[in-house]
Amino acid sequence: MVDLQSPFFPKQAISDSQKNAEWYKKNIETGVSLVNYRRESGLRASREEKISNVRLFNDEVDPREIEIAINPFNLSGKFPDTYKNYPIANSNLNLLFGEERKRLFNPIAYVVNSDSINTDQDIISDKFRELLKEQLFSEQLTEEQAKKEIMNLDKWKKYTYQDQYERMSNQIIQYFLNTTEIREHWSKNFEDLLIQGEEIASIDILGGELVFERLNPLNVYTFRSGDSYRIEDSDWIVISRFLPIGQVIDGYHDYLSKPNRDYLEEIYMSRTSSSSLFPDGQLRSETWDINKTLEMMGADGNSYLGTDKLLVTHNRNYDEQGNVRVTRVLWKGQRKIGILEYKDVDGTMQKKYVSEQYKADAENGEKIKWEYISEWNEGTKIGNDIYVKYGPRPIQFRDPDNPSICHPGIVGNILNTNSAKSKSLMSYMKPYQLLYNFFMYRLQQDIMKYQGHIARFNLATKPDKWSVDKVMYYMQQFGIYVEDPFNEGQEGAATGKLGGALGHNPGSMQIGDHNLILMNIQMLEFLEQRIADISGVSPQRKGSISNRETVGGVERSVMQSSNNTEKYYGLHDNFRLRCLRTIVETAKVAWKDKKEKRSFVLDDGTKTVLDFDGESFKQGVYGVATTTSSDVTNMMNDIKGLAPYILQNGSTLAEVAMVYKTKDPATLQRKLEQYDDDKAQRADQTEKRQMEAQQAQIASAEKIEAARMEHERLLKEMELNNAQQIELIKQSGQDNSVELEKLRIQEDKIKSDLKLAENKLNEDKRHNQMMESIQRSKQNVKK
Repeated sequence: MVDLQSPFFPKQAISDSQKNAEWYKKNIETGVSLVNYRRESGLRASREEKISNVRLFNDEVDPREIEIAINPFNLSGKFPDTYKNYPIANSNLNLLFGEERKRLFNPIAYVVNSDSINTDQDIISDKFRELLKEQLFSEQLTEEQAKKEIMNLDKWKKYTYQDQYERMSNQIIQYFLNTTEIREHWSKNFEDLLIQGEEIASIDILGGELVFERLNPLNVYTFRSGDSYRIEDSDWIVISRFLPIGQVIDGYHDYLSKPNRDYLEEIYMSRTSSSSLFPDGQLRSETWDINKTLEMMGADGNSYLGTDKLLVTHNRNYDEQGNVRVTRVLWKGQRKIGILEYKDVDGTMQKKYVSEQYKADAENGEKIKWEYISEWNEGTKIGNDIYVKYGPRPIQFRDPDNPSICHPGIVGNILNTNSAKSKSLMSYMKPYQLLYNFFMYRLQQDIMKYQGHIARFNLATKPDKWSVDKVMYYMQQFGIYVEDPFNEGQEGAATGKLGGALGHNPGSMQIGDHNLILMNIQMLEFLEQRIADISGVSPQRKGSISNRETVGGVERSVMQSSNNTEKYYGLHDNFRLRCLRTIVETAKVAWKDKKEKRSFVLDDGTKTVLDFDGESFKQGVYGVATTTSSDVTNMMNDIKGLAPYILQNGSTLAEVAMVYKTKDPATLQRKLEQYDDDKAQRADQTEKRQMEAQQAQIASAEKIEAARMEHERLLKEMELNNAQQIELIKQSGQDNSVELEKLRIQEDKIKSDLKLAENKLNEDKRHNQMMESIQRSKQNVKK
């Protein structure tokens, strides 16, 4: 077998003056050679394994796998083409893909550098002192109001406060989440993780703009990765793929010279692959193997070693449609830096990093210690010999505590365990899927062969000159089977002998075996259960619930199924967080000279503004965290399920809509707390109004009682006064009937007025009692 030579790696620990264009081209060619390096190493699964999984998910079966399944003994002969794929594993994968799209993901950026954290603490302390000075010591605030102000300050500190760096970083994250297709790319990455066992993305600057791109793991090659499950920990990362000429010009127009553009235009007009050996399409093509090519051409290794013509006839830089191969190479090199020791204005010794070109001032006591630190370089090869965008990466993502730690701008996960090879969920299910296809093929063949019980018809007993159709007609129409036992005894050596002697009553026979059909069906059911067990997706999780199952049993089954697949979601969430950290750090360079505002719309339909200042934003060092977890997702769903009860407790439809629109658990908690505070405040106000009403009723009752007592007193005084006047008139002995009549009329009028006043007081009392009863009824309804 012919084996490609091991890659040649140029020396990295050299000075900047030696890193010329020729040196970068050698590194790029080293990356190109890694694409054809056939020795499997590291944790990643083979390219053939990943292609097989992708084909199987797309309902394509490898002919070699078919041959192994239906021809295990390697028998010669052509087998029928009725064998096909029955993708039962896809339903389990599609369920997980759908859950990923609905899964909550609410990232929050924060500043990790100590200077900013100290500034935050100072701002919060100043805010608290301001509250104490201006409000708490004010005579207008009660103790209860002061307590409420402190609680509001605590909420502001916990949920709302963000310094300018955190505010801009969170705005950048929300801007990308809501204005780009990054969510859709992440969903595609999750599909890659479960099917190919890897998910990879690139965050780069193209055309002056920050670009997030999902990478097909089939197009990414790594070298020297160790036992790390993260793609970015590799020393060499190569992305090789075929791109349309227009896309190449769009992405690299800043780096293409006039001759390069003319060359690409020539390719656009005429150039295609000059060899029929070239694979038809990017997905179907496995890594180019010289041994397979030699076998197809009938050549051997010796003939190859003596000539390079094969590499010329096999055009690897263009495909059959004229797309050009673009190979982007990233490698971790080394840069020479100096650690400068110097005295500051106070005479204290300080240290800082300086470039290779710095000259120490020995007279002022400066000393330099030279060392090499890691640095990511990149370069891209287009077609045969176009080399563009080579040099150190503009974004290194340096660690503030260790300047040698840097990042390539590539983020990726490998689904493996410890130092074992990567194995995707599709790889675990594939053997059972192939067995399922085989038993479906067997079932189809057995059903075709099975004819059940068939009657045996002896032609020797058929009446002479009767056709078979006539015999069958009498049997079907009249239920009569007509036979002539002397039919075969009319001719030759059988003359005079009965036909019945040759087998008069043959009976029936069975063609095929129904037990094989039942066995195949049982095996298919067994394989379906095994695939469900391996994938962690139970039938209950897919909605298949038996009428004999209890609610608790179904919930426990769904919970256990979710626990089986949680590791995939956790790994994917970690991937998304690393992507966002890289995006925030890349924005420092992509928008370093920009100071602008961009409006965009959030998920809930509200409009917000990205207020960005590149000069101040680049001062921060940022981390990203998230509250995403299955528990939080379940909590959000449970809270939304309580919407009917929220309505029953006097809430409005707007408040219920708020619950459904909120996707951030922290925001929802803050809104629910505000809702509880508002509800408690409304309850306090209602109770206060009730107490005021009760006090008013008591005062009114007291007023009514006082008025009644006053009326009774006036009535008694009037009666006593009238009695005295009447007695005086009688004692005078004169006829004073007119005066007596006037007194009686005055007395009747006063009694009538008092009666009316008493009736009015009683009516007011009855009205107050009725209103009090109505108020108690309303309170009982609310309770």
